[in-house]
Amino acid sequence: MNPRERFNAMMNFKKPDQPYIWTFPIRPATISEWEKQGFPKGADPCKIIGYDWMESLMLATSHFPEFEKKIVEEKDGHIIYIDEEGALREDAVADQGTGFVTRKWLKFPVTNREEFIKMTKERYNADDPARRLENWDEMKAKTKNAQYPVQLTIQGFFWTIRQWMGFEETCMKFFEDPALIEEMLDFILEHNIKLAQKHFGGTEIDMVVINEDMAYKTASMISPKLVKQYMVPRYKKLVKVLKEMGVKWVVID
Repeated sequence: MNPRERFNAMMNFKKPDQPYIWTFPIRPATISEWEKQGFPKGADPCKIIGYDWMESLMLATSHFPEFEKKIVEEKDGHIIYIDEEGALREDAVADQGTGFVTRKWLKFPVTNREEFIKMTKERYNADDPARRLENWDEMKAKTKNAQYPVQLTIQGFFWTIRQWMGFEETCMKFFEDPALIEEMLDFILEHNIKLAQKHFGGTEIDMVVINEDMAYKTASMISPKLVKQYMVPRYKKLVKVLKEMGVKWVVID
């Protein structure tokens, strides 16, 4: 069996010839630390650790185009800048883009309904063909006979609002302005459905990952009650459309 056959066998509760083992790509900051501890520089973690890979269809599913990076201040080994998501943040100069190392958010691009409307009008055209990234047509054709599972990642409900407003403000808005939360969630649902209907045709996708990141190592960031009330009904609608587009499995990260 090839890795794709193993993956789908396991997802169907069948027994493959050997387990399919997969992880997200390992962050550069982690690899850097591993290399200090003896990991061969430039080596492929897949081969050394012994896990499998997935083919990825690269679609810009969040805000597009990204914001232009603008440096606001740089001193004492730290940089304050507007990042690609429109947030004002601070990083250590040496660790920019390497992962969860020194990131600190200072301000977010959406603070009210007017800025939410502006963001969605300017950067959420689901029909834009430029959203298809990194040899889309070649990868699309490859999905039909790929040896590895094919996955595509979209931005979920909690994730998207958190990226717009920040973690604390997002959590407060569920109680202070639930009508705005409902409006945002409806927009995110509609946007993701439009993305699937516009771009998924003619592909064979094994798994769609819905990015949420709703928990940390000690607890959930949002209560089960709020998830059931606000998100589960929308998950059901989104999953129904994804299945209609031929997606086999939907996973929430």
